[in-house]
Amino acid sequence: MIDVSVVVVTYNPQINNLIYTLKSIVCQENVDFEIIIADDGSKQFDKDVIEKWFHDNNFSNYRLVLNAQNQGTMKNAFSGWSVAHGEYIKQLSPGDYLYSRHTLNNAIEKMKNNMYDLGFGMAASYALKDGEINLISNPNPRDLSPYYVKDNRWIKYNYLIKRDYANGMSFIAKKEKLIKYASMLLDKVKYAEDCTYILMVADDNHIGYLEDYLIWYEYGVGISTRKSDIWSKRIRDDNSNCFKTIGDINPKYRYIYKTYWTYKKSYVSRALRKISRVYYSHNPFLELRPKKMNVNIPILVPEIKYLNEIVD
Repeated sequence: MIDVSVVVVTYNPQINNLIYTLKSIVCQENVDFEIIIADDGSKQFDKDVIEKWFHDNNFSNYRLVLNAQNQGTMKNAFSGWSVAHGEYIKQLSPGDYLYSRHTLNNAIEKMKNNMYDLGFGMAASYALKDGEINLISNPNPRDLSPYYVKDNRWIKYNYLIKRDYANGMSFIAKKEKLIKYASMLLDKVKYAEDCTYILMVADDNHIGYLEDYLIWYEYGVGISTRKSDIWSKRIRDDNSNCFKTIGDINPKYRYIYKTYWTYKKSYVSRALRKISRVYYSHNPFLELRPKKMNVNIPILVPEIKYLNEIVD
């Protein structure tokens, strides 16, 4: 088994962005990996261009999974995950790049040393405007404290109640675990495939922060950062179905779904969320949020030279 499968999910991709993403992968050092491109029924997918690029760059360990019909991000991603040979899976989209040449090696080493089922790094967000790169401050999650003290109860509180999520593209996961939990959501979640990570956290899988940047993330073009009422509703529906599944797996979490996702009037929802935080913190049958601690968290600053090496 190879170390990691990098699955690039596409739908009508801009060819330059896809090439840059592939460039950030093939340059990885000291790690055994494959590349899988899973396309969600694009009207025009430049297969010949991609195959020629791989040939010109002397890279042969790749596969193209070209789905005939558009079926949504979740099923498209799963089509790539399910054929992967790697022990771990790292997903990317065109326009998102691995942070540096050592990213995969460092991530796999930390995953194995800490026996993580699921790990994430920071995402260095950027935007291209008039040919210039602009770095954007958009840290996710906002609170890294529970990951530094390795308190799973606190992590679950932040994820399930505060919904302080890591960037979905900044994850790397054990293949067998990813497939297991994604299978539970295939017919319930259409676009937000990172709901799989929420489900994994809720079911006590070992999650850890990798204490480094993992990706360059193109801000404002993905479905999670795109300002659109239509997409906001789609993502909300997916999250609602995810939390309903969490409650189905573990009945003690059903109140989270009822409190956060089934009430339409905002003032009712806000009031119930406040009540739920108190309830969650004091109910002995639920994981308890620990007392606040002062945690010294190193400040990371992205080095733009790594991004310039990719897009030049």
